[in-house]
Amino acid sequence: MNRRSGGRWIVATLACAIVLAMISAPGAQETTTTTTPAPSPSPTPAESEAAGEAVEAEVKLATPEEFRSYLEAQKAAIAREREALFALRAEVKKEVERLQALQTQLDARMTEIDVEYDKRIKKLTQTYNAMSPEEAKAQLVNLEEGLMLRVIAGMKPKDQAAILALFPPAEAARIAEKLLKKTN
Repeated sequence: MNRRSGGRWIVATLACAIVLAMISAPGAQETTTTTTPAPSPSPTPAESEAAGEAVEAEVKLATPEEFRSYLEAQKAAIAREREALFALRAEVKKEVERLQALQTQLDARMTEIDVEYDKRIKKLTQTYNAMSPEEAKAQLVNLEEGLMLRVIAGMKPKDQAAILALFPPAEAARIAEKLLKKTN
């Protein structure tokens, strides 16, 4: 909250306090509910006296000392809330920094894992490249499909063609489509 909005809040609070003081004063409702007085006969001395008491009651509710005291109390409350907000902001900032550091560590670790996994896939691909196409096909069909596709995708086109030729045509077409999607 900046200084202006804090000042506006104080002004709004003061306006509410004054209105409440006026409303709660006996006989003050009649004077505050109409904006222009309706023409009426001259007030009786008793009515004039009651109106004077209402004004006096307003003055007693909002003496300058009481008003100053009220303002000081409001200032102190706002200052306490402001300090509490600054403390919370500092805590939130520290937590965000801690979480960002954790995110950076996680990202680095995930990159390491991906690099290691890619190395293992490459080594596995080399192993299947060393086999005959018949042996490689017999082994590949037992792998999880995603792993099988990664291994085949890592092979030389000549080896891929030799292995796919051993699959039934419909299955070879399905594998080829998935390899195409995987590379795109």
